[in-house]
Amino acid sequence: MGRRPKNKKRPDKAKKSYPIYVKKLKLFVEKERAKNNCNQKIDKELCPNEEEQKQLVEDYENTNDQYAKALNLINNKSKYNIQILDRTKDSQLNIEYIRGIIALYKYGEVSVDFIKANRDFIQVVLAVHKICLYKRVPANKREKFLPLKKNAFDMLKNRINKNLNMIEVNEESVNKIRNILKKLHKEANEENQKDSSEESLEANSDEEIKLQTLEEQNNNPLNFQPVQEEEDDYWIKWNLETMEKVKHDKLKKD
Repeated sequence: MGRRPKNKKRPDKAKKSYPIYVKKLKLFVEKERAKNNCNQKIDKELCPNEEEQKQLVEDYENTNDQYAKALNLINNKSKYNIQILDRTKDSQLNIEYIRGIIALYKYGEVSVDFIKANRDFIQVVLAVHKICLYKRVPANKREKFLPLKKNAFDMLKNRINKNLNMIEVNEESVNKIRNILKKLHKEANEENQKDSSEESLEANSDEEIKLQTLEEQNNNPLNFQPVQEEEDDYWIKWNLETMEKVKHDKLKKD
């Protein structure tokens, strides 16, 4: 077998399997929400604006050391090849990380866009913990929340602090999420390998057909053309025969 050219990279299996994984994850989330009666989206009460949501996230990080520590470990780029809940190597940090996601979303009304976590991971966390999604409110329809806007940040911050210890997250729920993600990753990789094998077989089959077609063409007498060696041999024989004839005619004259 020939060597792969230096400038030609091997296909990244992780990149190919990721879309399959995301598709499976979305199907799981849909089923989990249906099981937990969380298919219907609900209205936000205070509908904080973008700046208020960012302030709530920053405030939560500053007042919850365990959450901040877990966040730094999980969002470390050097660990992106490691499964999310395996990056901290600490079950309590994982618990506080998930608790923080739930607190900010459910009680702080912070959008998934502003929580510093993987969007797909957040969806799994919310579905497993039976938390319904909020409806997105267009900017031009937020006027009805204006009377409460003045104290929205303080009210949401107090609501987070009041309900934080009521959020039920334990090792069992953390392990459930971890096992779900690993299972879906494994299924996606296996499906990707199966698809790759089928593509390889199809490619090999096409190559065999091409070789067979070429062989048939070469064996077809209608396609026969004398090769160069046969032409050279013909003219050598012709030259020898001519020389013999000249020699014979000369002897005959003598």
